[in-house]
Amino acid sequence: MQPNPQPPQAGAVLNITTTKPFLAWMMAFTPPRVSLNGQEIKLRWGQNQVPVQPGRYDLQMYVPYLWRIGQAGMPVDVYPGAQVPVFYAAPWWAYMGGAIGHQQVESPGKTVAIAVNVGALALLVLIIICSCAGVLTGN
Repeated sequence: MQPNPQPPQAGAVLNITTTKPFLAWMMAFTPPRVSLNGQEIKLRWGQNQVPVQPGRYDLQMYVPYLWRIGQAGMPVDVYPGAQVPVFYAAPWWAYMGGAIGHQQVESPGKTVAIAVNVGALALLVLIIICSCAGVLTGN
């Protein structure tokens, strides 16, 4: 089921904004999903309008990959004619949960992702320096 920009008569709309970390380029190929009381809807990165009937929803969001990345959820009360904002941010690190709320949220795991990438880069530089030193000294 694709998001529909027009709300049904006497219905309401979930205005879902989805974001991903700029370095998570693989997520560009795997759009996020929302589950409303168990009914799964495929979204796109950015702005989404999902028409719903008034009521209480168990909203669960994630990014499908090899497993469900960045799972996050919350209950949402929707009133007739309401435009309910929902913000979802996928995590920087695939093993972490996402963030969700009615106001803008930050992608979790930024510190961990930066530390791992800096550590990997430092290790690579160290290997290159040791290799160059070995070649120059003849060892």
